[in-house]
Order: sequence, then C-alpha cells, then structure tokens
Amino acid sequence: MWRILSLILSILLVSSCQKKKDDSNSIENLLGRLLIRNALLGSSAINPELPKNIAVPIPRSLRKPSTTGSANIRSGQTPRGVSKALDAVDFYLSGYSSQFDMLGAGEVLGEILQESKRDLILVSAAYSEAKSKPGTCIPGGFTTVSITQSMLDEMVDGLERLGLSPDEAKAELLNLQNEGVLPQLGQQVPTPAMQFRALSTGDYDSEISYSLSDSIGTPQACPSNGKYQKVIRFNTELTAVLTSISRSVTIVGSSIRVNASVRYSNESGKKDKTLVRMTRAVSNGRGNTTLTKTKTLIEECERESANNTSGCVTLKYKNEVKSGDSYVSTEVEGRTDNDGGYLRSIYFDDSDAANVYFYEETFDAEGNADYYYIAYIDVTTDTTNDEAELGFYDSSIYGKYYESTYRFEGEIFVKLSNVGTTFGTGSFAAEDYAVYYPNGINPNNDPLEEYLLGYITGSASDGSNIDLTNTDDYYTEFYGDAADLTGLKVWRGVLKEDGTFTYTLITGTVVQI
Repeated sequence: MWRILSLILSILLVSSCQKKKDDSNSIENLLGRLLIRNALLGSSAINPELPKNIAVPIPRSLRKPSTTGSANIRSGQTPRGVSKALDAVDFYLSGYSSQFDMLGAGEVLGEILQESKRDLILVSAAYSEAKSKPGTCIPGGFTTVSITQSMLDEMVDGLERLGLSPDEAKAELLNLQNEGVLPQLGQQVPTPAMQFRALSTGDYDSEISYSLSDSIGTPQACPSNGKYQKVIRFNTELTAVLTSISRSVTIVGSSIRVNASVRYSNESGKKDKTLVRMTRAVSNGRGNTTLTKTKTLIEECERESANNTSGCVTLKYKNEVKSGDSYVSTEVEGRTDNDGGYLRSIYFDDSDAANVYFYEETFDAEGNADYYYIAYIDVTTDTTNDEAELGFYDSSIYGKYYESTYRFEGEIFVKLSNVGTTFGTGSFAAEDYAVYYPNGINPNNDPLEEYLLGYITGSASDGSNIDLTNTDDYYTEFYGDAADLTGLKVWRGVLKEDGTFTYTLITGTVVQI
C-alpha cells in the first residue's frame, strides 16, 4: 500500500502547482479518501451494546452521476429566458455541478460505511475482554473471527446504506474483497488491538480505541505511544455516536495528515442527523501546506426513520481549500431522496476574484439532471454578469425538494463579536481559524474535536480577509443549540507545518443572530 501512496503523493506534488476548481476527484482528495479507506471505522449490530449504524443512509439519487449527465437534460422552455445552452453544457461537464460537488462528501461517508460492519464484527469478538479490563490494551489477534455468510450479509446491508441496490451492494462487496478491504467467506481474521474506557463526561458513556493492520490477516500490536488509529464513542442508549480517525503519512520529506469524525444522533422524537467533518493537510516539505476543511450535515426529513421510506434527507456541505495565498470554497445545500432531488451551490476561487459562481440543478433517481442553471455574480456590484441554463424546472416534480432557506432541527445562526482584530493583519494570519469551545474544554486536548461547537475561517466568500470586529455579514459554522452559547469560549487556531493546529484562548463573544 505504501508504494501506492508514494506514487499518488508524487503525482500530487506535481499537480499542486496547477490552480484548478475544487474537485472531489482531484489527486489530493483521492489520496485523502485512500487514507480514510484504510483508517476509518464504523458500527455493526453484532454486539447489542454497540451502535448499529453511524450515519443516516445516503439516498440512491446521490450516487455518482452519469458521465453523460448533461446530455440527458431535457430540452424545453427556459424559465429565466436564458439561451446560452452551449455555455451551460461546458460548465456542467467541467464540474460546475452540485452533484459533483457532493461526490467528495458522499464518498468520504461511503468509505466509512463500507468498512463499518467489518470493523465492529472484529471489535465485537474481543469487546467483552476489553470491557473487563478497562484502560488496558488487548493485543491484536487476541482471538480470530471466522467470517460467515451472515457476517457478509451484514456488510452488504452496510453497503446498501450508501444508496446501492442489493445487486450493486453485492457487486461492491466482491470488489472490496478482491482489493483486500473486506474479508472472504471462511477467512480467519484477527481481532484488532483495542482498549475500552468508560466515560463520565460529555454525551458519551463508553469509548473503544483500536487499530488494525494494513493487511487484514495480520495481527496489530498495541501502540507503544498509546495512540490508536480509530476511536468510537457512544452512549448507553446508542442514540449518540462519535467515530473518528487520525492518520498521517510522510514520504521523502512530504506529508499528508487526515483527521476525520462522524457524529450521529438518532434520538427518539427527533430527526436522525449526521455531521461529518474532515481536515486534511498536505505539506511538500518546503514550508508549503495545502489545508482542506470539509463539513457535511445530513438530516432525515422525518422524525422517525421508519416513516422516512423514501430516504429523504436535507443536507449542507462546505469545502474550503487554502494553499498559500489562494483560497477556494464550495457550499452546497438542498434536499434529495431515492426519487431525485434539488441542489444548489456557491463556488468561489480567488484566482477569479471578480466572480462568484451560483448554480443549481434538479435530477432524477439515477442522478441525471433534468434542469441546470449557472450564473456569474460580480461580487463588487452584486449583479449577475452572465447566466446559462438547460432544461426546464418542473415544480410539480421537484417542488417538494425546494426551500428558499434550508433549516435543520434545533439549528441557530450566530456571529462572532468583540474580537478586535482582522484575519490577515497583526498576529492573525489569513489561514488561521477562530474555533468555539465550551467553558473548561481546551481544544489542544481534544484531538477528536468531540467538543468543537463551531468555527469561522479567515477568508470571506470573495476572498477578502474577515474583519473579526464586524462579522455580521459572514456565515459562522455552529453545531450546537442556544443553550451551548452560555460561557462559550473563542480560541485562535494556528496551522503548523505538520498539518496540526495550536490553539490560544482569545477574547470574543459568540451571540445568536
């Protein structure tokens, strides 16, 4: 595997010199997903004390769109009277599509789910031993698991939660078995090196930390530094689950570090919700670091999953890429189910600082676009410079997906005040972050970002540095509710060359808008 990583990383270092659109299939993102494929964990119903799922299901309509998607856009009336259809085709095929923007989020979550059943099948076999000896590492290979057909069926169930049909899930199982990611029928697989710990604070009651070897058939020793690749935390009721990984690779002076977490809640009477966060830092060893921060929020449309038979979800996605003075951001929101959906995006690239791009589309159950619209917006005058359109927006089909403002259950909007500085001036570098934490929690001691409640970046949507003394016009990420604002602290996050952050407490107040 390391030879493959070395090859991909060498390609990455060459391609990083080229400025390009934020693309979920870039070499950098492919490498990040490769690390996640070999590092992330999930959940299974094997042991009743462990979570059954770690995320809401992905609708079938969010599977990878057809490569000929724009060719399938229906012809007909254009509601806005826009006639530049050729431009719309060019933009759509070049990746200015909300579905393509969502591929990165969907595939990251997919990499987690495709291994989730495998991981906790193995964890379950040594769970009782680890729980009986809290705080003690149980070495990998404490026992072995003989893979049965029912276990493989469990893995197929997990793959179906990616939006795959039963036949597609079985085909994907075979593919992952051939890659050595998932085990074969009858294979003897060692349990991971793992440690159980009871928790007395926060939303979770139990924690399992564990590591697996890169080769699924090789036992993994207990880590000498006490740091495991994977962690899962959950409460006794299994209504709150946090999974996370931290993985890094260094090759010939260059490095890539990936930190990812998935927070899943399925409390009775509330909508099931998944929050996925990932930070990826790529350093070329010459002081140049490319930092990518991604957040995906997915919420089921019904308060009881049993009633959500269409697989309907509302979602928001934000991806930010910083490299030196360059900044690229993509924000997506919309609603989809197994029959189709509506998504809209705002894309900004500071190499084209005069324009922000807005595009929206509707699509059917197979991901084929029925309607597509794109506009250039001059950020200096807030006017539309140009626009293009294909197809017809049919409200009788897609009206159920559309909202002028998408809101999530319990969501509030906040702003940051009384900081008295600006990103990019004085001690605040443009690549810094201001993060929000509860009183008494130091983010330097929270590598899993379990207690992180939100953040604001150093760049606005037009690429300018954000004035922290007046952030009313800037969107601030916030994951908590109104009760979490009491005593909330603001910390400055400084990016280091190894891709990690150092946090310093600063003045500032987070208030509800």
